[in-house]
Amino acid sequence: MYRFSAPASAVTVALLLGGVIAAVPAHAGLTVPVNCALEGEDGLELAWDDTTYVLEGVCGTVRVTADDAVVTMPTATHLHVTGERNRVTAKTQGLVVVAGADNRVEATSAEELVVTGPRSTVSSPGLVERLEVTGSGASVTADRVHEVVLRGSGIALAARRGWTTKVVGDGNTVAHRRLDRLRVRGDRNRVEVTRGRPQVRVRGVGNVVTVPRRG
Repeated sequence: MYRFSAPASAVTVALLLGGVIAAVPAHAGLTVPVNCALEGEDGLELAWDDTTYVLEGVCGTVRVTADDAVVTMPTATHLHVTGERNRVTAKTQGLVVVAGADNRVEATSAEELVVTGPRSTVSSPGLVERLEVTGSGASVTADRVHEVVLRGSGIALAARRGWTTKVVGDGNTVAHRRLDRLRVRGDRNRVEVTRGRPQVRVRGVGNVVTVPRRG
């Protein structure tokens, strides 16, 4: 793995910029350009706190272990955000895992999105093929979601178009404009579908489900 991190006593850090090595102060509000061609077999690790990373090229696995970083990146096979309070803007991704707390991630689309970090916010203007949320207080918005499983509590999900949504946890809020199938097994959830006539199955107590009436 190619790791972008600084020794604790470092005053300067060498950056590879188009083949040129440049010395810049460490931890001074850096903007660090990163060529994904540098990544090793295990991918890239972005580990500096309070740093702005600008990734270019074709990325495989990108791991954001830093805190309070800003990351702009292209398409990647895997994106893992394990640090806290990061802001990540990404193109289409394969797998996205948001495990740290209080992160804000925007991806154009994703094949699979897993959110375990509490209070993290994830948005996608495109399609998320599979979404699983277990982190408490997480928020997810997307244009389209194909398969959804909400296992945590206090989750807010909003999507224009859904196919199958399963709410297993408690105290979640779900809003779809259109949905095909809904399953609710937890307690005290609120689900609203404004268009279409989804197949609905509800168990648990204290759930409020609002869907269009069948004619």
